[in-house]
Amino acid sequence: MANPQLEDGYFRFATIFADKLAAVKMRAVCWQCFWVVIRKTYAWHKKWDKISYSQFAKSTDINEKQVSSALKELKSRKIILTSKQGVGRTVSYCFNKNYEEWIDPPLNRPPPKQAKNPPLNRGKPPPKQGDTIDTLQKIIQKIGDPHLLKFEKWVLENNQKIQEMAKVGGYKISWVQDEFKKMRVYILGNPQKAPKKYIGKFISGWLQRGRKWQLEPKNPITAAQEQAHYDGQRRAGANTDFCKASNALGGKDDTND
Repeated sequence: MANPQLEDGYFRFATIFADKLAAVKMRAVCWQCFWVVIRKTYAWHKKWDKISYSQFAKSTDINEKQVSSALKELKSRKIILTSKQGVGRTVSYCFNKNYEEWIDPPLNRPPPKQAKNPPLNRGKPPPKQGDTIDTLQKIIQKIGDPHLLKFEKWVLENNQKIQEMAKVGGYKISWVQDEFKKMRVYILGNPQKAPKKYIGKFISGWLQRGRKWQLEPKNPITAAQEQAHYDGQRRAGANTDFCKASNALGGKDDTND
């Protein structure tokens, strides 16, 4: 068990320094290098002493790069003073007894640098949310089809209705997305038949027909027959899932042809 005595060696150190140093906030490596300076100076009754990086590293068991960083911090905060005479000479260190000159560390350190993310959209900033319809309008204007623009606007503004329709009709989201792609192709290829007023009714009828074609692959019916059958159900007020979906999409206006 270690049991050091004064006979083993000691040095005089003013009590006021211990009180002031107790309030100093420093990194552990800075404290290690600080006590090396004290050991090399006060313990030998010297004010200054030449201390190499290798001596610091040996006494503290840290590498010379960390020693250099710690000594720079101690010097910048004026807790230790340095002196170097001549080129290539070893630096001399001493403890700055004037504690009023000691500098406290900054309270707000700069935030750590964040890793740069790769540029998205080839360095172009992402479009703002409010510009979605305007951007869409520019794209469709290049195509030259106002019906598709009207369709896309309705889809953007009635996304909640489309989700309710999919839930009521029992449609899968992936299937609905595929059907919307087909609707866009149909509108571009058939501008004279594109929906001009009741877009909700158009979407509901399209999905209804698509679902029945899936359910009855062996007995396909024509689009005209299916539309006639659906119109008959709607006029009769049949309470089916498809009629509920149509009402959720188009509202009261869908019944006014």
